[in-house]
Amino acid sequence: MRLHVGGFGAKNAFAPFNAVEVNLQNALLVEQGLEQQRQQQLLALAQQCTLARQKQVFGQLLGDGGAANDFGRLGHLAGRQPVAGLRGALLGLAAGDAIGNAWQTERDSTGEWTQHTSLALCLAESLLELGHFDARDQIERYLLWRRSGHLSARGLPGEPTADVARALATYQWRHQPMAGSHDPRDRSTASLPRVVSAAAFMVADPAAAVTLAAECSRTTHQSPLVLDACRYFGALLVGALRGEASARVLNGVYEPVPGQWARRPLKREIAATAGDGPSSAVLERAGSADDVASALRNARRAVVGASSFEVAVQRAIDGGRDSDVQAVPGV
Repeated sequence: MRLHVGGFGAKNAFAPFNAVEVNLQNALLVEQGLEQQRQQQLLALAQQCTLARQKQVFGQLLGDGGAANDFGRLGHLAGRQPVAGLRGALLGLAAGDAIGNAWQTERDSTGEWTQHTSLALCLAESLLELGHFDARDQIERYLLWRRSGHLSARGLPGEPTADVARALATYQWRHQPMAGSHDPRDRSTASLPRVVSAAAFMVADPAAAVTLAAECSRTTHQSPLVLDACRYFGALLVGALRGEASARVLNGVYEPVPGQWARRPLKREIAATAGDGPSSAVLERAGSADDVASALRNARRAVVGASSFEVAVQRAIDGGRDSDVQAVPGV
């Protein structure tokens, strides 16, 4: 930053300190204004680039040139649900992912989503083509993404995070598609973005959607906390896709089906992400900024009261450090 706004030349070498302080404040205000403008431009460009690439991807994914525009086959799976909601969820995921990636890496990667969106698209492709859950088919598609860039932003071989790379290696070694770690200390957020595909596929059956959201995580992550996070995020997405009022979905522990959590209660940490009370604050201080519980809490806070998609994504950027943490509120 260059601090010569009005009073740092040689002739002002003996300017009063308060004048220097004012000039510093002015410079900081200018920089903050430019940064906000940059963020707004980044968001707009990411949405445009992501939409263009995702239309191409979905045209290929659904095997129908017209499907990129109307999502016809994906729409009929939702029964009476508007197709726009499904398209918006997937586009929001990709845009949030691309923006988070650009922000995290501090490079011009606008419009380039990462592993989080690519694996969600691979999962959607598997569910659509087979019409049912098949863990082996899913993880084979993840390997195809890693090796040849299948459903990646630019068609280049994928770059998995360390935890996903371990799961893929485990599958190749043991040939067991449920390759995710059972380690209870695993708090990874990597499964959350894929939940959108599971929720969209089974949106007509909310209870089944919640179950599928967890099952689709097992290829890469199987810790109890991560599975419960996927269950709860799946419930939230089903509520949103079915047109529930946002206040009902986001205030308190939302149940898409009455008694959903009584039959199989959520982990305390996951249930606490639905509120901002004392218990939630204690758990938040105990967790890291980008673990799975914090990601759900960050997503909820980003969306509650947000006047637009742009505002929600900006809040996510302010509250999260990783691109998957920032991708989730985009949904």
